[in-house]
Amino acid sequence: MKSIKIFALAIAPIMSLSMMGQKLTFQSPVASMSASSPGGVIGRPSVSGVYFTAAGSSGPSVYGVTSQGGTPQHVLTYINGGGANQQFSNLSNPLYNGATIASTSTPGLTAMNGYLYLAFADVLGNSYIISSQDGINWTGPTINVSNGLPAGTQYNPSLTSDPSTGTIYAAYADGTTHTPIVCSWVPGNNPTCHSYTSLRTENFNPGIAFYDGLVYLGYADRGDNHCLYFYKYTPSTAAMTNWMPLGCSQQTSSGPSLAVYNNYLYIAYRSNDSSIKFTVEVSTDGNTINTANRMQPGFAVDGYPSLVNVGSALMGIYSRSNYLTTTLGN
Repeated sequence: MKSIKIFALAIAPIMSLSMMGQKLTFQSPVASMSASSPGGVIGRPSVSGVYFTAAGSSGPSVYGVTSQGGTPQHVLTYINGGGANQQFSNLSNPLYNGATIASTSTPGLTAMNGYLYLAFADVLGNSYIISSQDGINWTGPTINVSNGLPAGTQYNPSLTSDPSTGTIYAAYADGTTHTPIVCSWVPGNNPTCHSYTSLRTENFNPGIAFYDGLVYLGYADRGDNHCLYFYKYTPSTAAMTNWMPLGCSQQTSSGPSLAVYNNYLYIAYRSNDSSIKFTVEVSTDGNTINTANRMQPGFAVDGYPSLVNVGSALMGIYSRSNYLTTTLGN
C-alpha cells in the first residue's frame, strides 16, 4: 500500500562565478532525516520536484512529490520545511473510482501561472491531475480518464508546462504497448492525447521538459540493454522525432530526469552499475550531447535523481538509504 508525500524546502540565494558554464559542480549531498523513505522500489519511485511560490508564502520553495511505502493508511501528506507531516485538508482518502493510487513510479509535478499540478495513476490504470495554489489544499481530480486522458498507463504520468501558452504536457507509457503517450492540456479544456506505438518501448515513466518551444522526453529502453533514448515533441503538429541518444555506453536501470537551466537542457540518471552514480549530462542545443561535460560527482543514488531549476543553481533530489537527499550544482 502506498501514499503520496509532498515536501517543501526553502532555498537560500546562491551566487557563483561559474553560473554560465555548461558543466556544473555539485555540492556534497545533504540527507533530510525528517523526510524518510522517499520511494519504495529502487529504480522506480523517487522524487519529482518543482520551484514554486505558494499562495500566502514569502517566496519560492522546492516542492516535491514521491510515492511512499508504509502502513496501509493511504493518506496523501505534505511535508513542510520543518519536516512535519500535514495531511491534505480535502484529500485525506486518495480513492478514485474505487481504486487506490499506483505505487510503481513517481507521481508527476509541475508549476504554472500560480498553480501546482500533480499527476498520478490508480491501480486500474486511470490517470488524474489535481491542482493547488498553496501546496496544501488541492482541487481534483481536475481531469481524468472520463474526459479525455487515456486509461491503461503503466506508471504515473510525468508533467511539464509552457506558461507562455498556458499548456500542461503529460507523458507516460501505455499499459499495453509500453510506448509513449503524450497529452497537451489547457486548464478548462479537455486534453488532446497522441499515442506513439512505433517508438521504442519504455521501461519506466519518462523524464520530460519543455525546452526551446518543444517537449523533450527521455526514457530507458524496455529491453535488457538499459539504453537511454530521447525524443522531442512538436506541439503544433504533434510530431515526434528522435535526437542523439546517449548510447549504450551510458546505461541506466531507472528513468532519467530532464530540466532546463541557464538555457541548457540537463539530463540526470543513475548509472547502471554497482556504483549507482548520480550522473548528469548536458545539451546546449537540444540535438547533441557533449560527453566531455558529463558530471559524476561520486554520489550513489537509489531512486533516480530529479533535477529542479532553483534560479541560482540546479538542484538534484533523490532517495538514498531511505532518506530524501539533495545537492546543488552551479
